[in-house]
Amino acid sequence: MHARAPIVPVLVALLLLAVLSGCGSGDEPRGEDAPSRSGIGTLFEAQQRGEIRIGVKFDQPPFGYVAEEGEGPVGFEVDLGRAIAKKLDVEPQFVRVTTGDRVEMLQSGEVDLVIATMTHTRARDEIIDFSVTYFRDGQRILVPAGSEIESVEDLAGRTVATAGGSTSEVNIRRKAPEAEVLTYETHRKALDALLRGEAEAVTTDGAILMGLKEIAEEEGAAVKIVGGPFSDEPYGIGVRQNDSALRDAVNFALMELVEEGRYEEIYREWFEGEEPFTPEVWPAGS
Repeated sequence: MHARAPIVPVLVALLLLAVLSGCGSGDEPRGEDAPSRSGIGTLFEAQQRGEIRIGVKFDQPPFGYVAEEGEGPVGFEVDLGRAIAKKLDVEPQFVRVTTGDRVEMLQSGEVDLVIATMTHTRARDEIIDFSVTYFRDGQRILVPAGSEIESVEDLAGRTVATAGGSTSEVNIRRKAPEAEVLTYETHRKALDALLRGEAEAVTTDGAILMGLKEIAEEEGAAVKIVGGPFSDEPYGIGVRQNDSALRDAVNFALMELVEEGRYEEIYREWFEGEEPFTPEVWPAGS
């Protein structure tokens, strides 16, 4: 029995051939559909540079954060991005993004991919494209240890902090319309508001809250996560709209990581003791 050849290198080679054979034709698309903003162009340019620019968070453990001042980011999404870049035969360049600017930085070309706790929603899918889901979570609540808040139903009349422009903001406004919602640039800044007493709760996805809880406890604050999940948050890797070739290359890389067991290794390293999420894997045959 012959070993199956890796899909990603073959795909990349075919894409590069398509680009080179198409150079100089008189009918290249313009504007939003131009190759410089399409998957073939982005992948080709990344291959030419030898690196791909990946937007990750620098303050969001365990997904992406700077553990040591002056060092690069570490985390689940950083390791996943590094593994995907290796499959694409390029070096990863990690660029800091926040919840508020990650889509804009992707659209402007400052980054080629966004792997930054971004929920794949239908509204976002109208302006950018996404990979298959690589992580799934649900929104919960973080409060001081002595708080009487036990669930989202207890937030009426309370001040709740979250990151502006996030699905967490949308969800909490819908689920607790009588709460006063305070928005911040990052979830870490929302946590700071809680620790200063400006907010009575922080809300975002459960895994993010676990990271915030660790930060708070390291700073000597006693906090707890309460209530069950009240939303569904499928995370996808963001690529520019019409970036279908790069999206496919990323999808195939992710699927190969699942098949090889590398995805599970990365997951278990950052979410010890939790049952790993398994991304969708499509059949390899014709």
